[in-house]
Amino acid sequence: MSRLGTLREFQEGLAQRIRVAGAGAPSTACLAVEAGGEGWRIRLDETAEVLPVPDIATVPLCRPWFVGLANVHGRLVSVVDFSAFSGTGPTPRSSEARVVVFAERFGAHGGLLVSRVAGLRNADAFEPVAALASGAGSKPWFGSRWRDSEGRDWRDLKLPELIAAEEFLQVVR
Repeated sequence: MSRLGTLREFQEGLAQRIRVAGAGAPSTACLAVEAGGEGWRIRLDETAEVLPVPDIATVPLCRPWFVGLANVHGRLVSVVDFSAFSGTGPTPRSSEARVVVFAERFGAHGGLLVSRVAGLRNADAFEPVAALASGAGSKPWFGSRWRDSEGRDWRDLKLPELIAAEEFLQVVR
């Protein structure tokens, strides 16, 4: 029972910090997540919520990276395994896995399944990393590369570009 209480307190605390950080300085706040062994930064104002993986109904004849549909507060949300979509394999369903739900302003009721949420970060606390030559592996939703104070590399996820990408929208095989 205490573990459930602790998890609930953590989730409520994270939701509160997201609201406070989003209200205070959305331009410098980001949500750090891990997917496919890589670190990603998502602008905080592009997210609505971070959830433990809910019950997800699979949809037949869809691409393997399209996990399915979840009921989130009475609304159907499509869930995409970001790691599998990016080509690095499916996300393990562990206790750390989360669904990052898109902000309402996108008009896309969806979310990304990620391996782990590393927390809220101040975008100004990262140092830029020299850009690699464009080519293989570069997608329109891949943003700038950054390094944190611990030497870990992160990449910006351009959520509007991802949501608008034709290959992201084509979930049916």
